[in-house]
Amino acid sequence: MNNKCEKENLVKNLKMKFGRMNSVSSIFLVSLSFFLLLSNQIICQTSLSGHAICPLPPMGWNSWNTFKKDINEQLFKETAEVLISSGLADAGYVYINIDDGWSDEEANEAIAEKFPNGIGYLADYMHQKNLKLGLYTNWRSLGKEERDVKQWAEWKIDLIKDDAWKTLSSDPHWAKMQAALLATGRPIVHSVHFSDEESNLSNICEISNMWRITNDIQDFYNHESISDDKKSWAYSTLDIIDRMAEVNHMIKPGCWADADMFEIGNGNQTVDEYKTQFTMWCMLPAPLIMGNDIRKMNDEIKSILMNKEAIAVNQDPAVIPAKRIRKDDNTELWSRKLDDGSLCVVLLQKTKTKQTVEFTWEEIGLLATQPATVRDLWEHKTVGVFTNRFSIPVNAHSCAMLKITQ
Repeated sequence: MNNKCEKENLVKNLKMKFGRMNSVSSIFLVSLSFFLLLSNQIICQTSLSGHAICPLPPMGWNSWNTFKKDINEQLFKETAEVLISSGLADAGYVYINIDDGWSDEEANEAIAEKFPNGIGYLADYMHQKNLKLGLYTNWRSLGKEERDVKQWAEWKIDLIKDDAWKTLSSDPHWAKMQAALLATGRPIVHSVHFSDEESNLSNICEISNMWRITNDIQDFYNHESISDDKKSWAYSTLDIIDRMAEVNHMIKPGCWADADMFEIGNGNQTVDEYKTQFTMWCMLPAPLIMGNDIRKMNDEIKSILMNKEAIAVNQDPAVIPAKRIRKDDNTELWSRKLDDGSLCVVLLQKTKTKQTVEFTWEEIGLLATQPATVRDLWEHKTVGVFTNRFSIPVNAHSCAMLKITQ
């Protein structure tokens, strides 16, 4: 922006409107013009802030959990078609994210054999279908942030997964990347993963739009079930839920705690265990990024991923994160206030057999003497009106997700 030219044009227009000016009025209008220009810059910067880029948790699909580096242009086109035909896109899953394997040593050049038409072509393809395209980079972009971002912006990329996980959060790379992305004028989501992800950074929202809160998720319900060769670094569903309780206070619009991609549908957990994963990612709220081959998913998995009542909790505009109220070896109780004043309450049931679980109004901050309506968000029905307490049978390794309206 040329501030001098903008100022002169603005003053000229004001002169035309108000006629001949004396020196005092001229000074006033010059000052006013600078004020308006500064306001315009502030508005522009605000429009490119994290809040404006992704005011609610991003939803979409990522290639890594199923395909690793075995990816190509056709895979992403087919996945886009299924997102649309299945109704997943209408439910909110609009990001299609290319993970590692699209480039060699440089993050501004695609492997021609895999992407013969180029990444820009694929981005245009997605945009024509009202979808968005995400792209992966890692430490290959260290020191090359501006160069790579310039190329990504030319390709019209919508999200960058910045997976330089060998790099400490204190490294200047993260702020450089964020600044370069904002400077493009294009709303590009900055998703980061640094090596000390458990540090709970106070400035996390200044350097990212979503940040990984653990190391890589694997397709296991609890840590005990993780295979020995992965135990030292892998995270299970329950491991990540524990981490959610530590970072929930840091979440705000445009700044999301990334609980990693879903393992839902990848085959190593039960349907109830997958329901628990989906419930808690919605509850936190976290980005909802599918990691299965949606071209081959069955109706049971699809019904989990398309639970619109649970998704509505994830996308609730109030953005009040869930809080863990109690935890023991068998159960957990979580609660989250929603925009309409109701509460979403989740009961995790961690034992290996079906159990009846209960909570009281006092635990979730309601008046004990006042009745409340309870709706089951997995059964999609109103259970009834209750006073003071509520109990419900919950399957092994499953959960109840309830909306409480008093």
